[in-house]
Amino acid sequence: MAGIVHSTVKVMKQKLFAVADWNSDHSITGNVDYNQKQNTNFIIENVTAFPGAPIEGQIVYRTDLNALYTYDGSAWQECTNTKAHDSDYYSDTSSHATPSVNYTNISPVNVTITTDGSPVLVQFEAHARNQVGNTTTFVRIKRDAGAAYSTERYIRLPNGTDISGLGIVWIDTPGPGSHTYQMEFKSGAGGMARVALSNLAVVELKKHD
Repeated sequence: MAGIVHSTVKVMKQKLFAVADWNSDHSITGNVDYNQKQNTNFIIENVTAFPGAPIEGQIVYRTDLNALYTYDGSAWQECTNTKAHDSDYYSDTSSHATPSVNYTNISPVNVTITTDGSPVLVQFEAHARNQVGNTTTFVRIKRDAGAAYSTERYIRLPNGTDISGLGIVWIDTPGPGSHTYQMEFKSGAGGMARVALSNLAVVELKKHD
């Protein structure tokens, strides 16, 4: 017999029959025919990792990725249009200076997004100025407190000279989850680097069917 069945038949009005007994005393064998009735207040299985030994058509909701997935018989596939491309943007009108030859955060220029493991486009642009000597201003983007870095960009300017358009474009490939991107800068030896009007944009890239 297919459907929802009782493992043990309980006598009607049997005493000492707890709710836990009822809930644990059922099993599903075969398909269940709802006869065109609604299954109300129903929740897809919530997981933070894909279950083992899935079968084709199985559905789960990844709470860590905020996305619905179905198993196609060979791999888990995200259901389309269930999760928007995540993106964020930060614009800083302040000016920041450093004499350090070691990279320093351009605080508070940082952006956090949540991805499903798709590539991420990160773009930074700032106005650069050298305060002391003919020194060099270096900039780079870091992800997750130094888990990964973009290629650094630099420009050498005479004392007091400034220029707009010092920027970086980086295609990053983080794993699924939440990731924070932060701008850093440093000065060449003996100088004083300054950046202003910093803009940082982060966009998760998605493949369109």
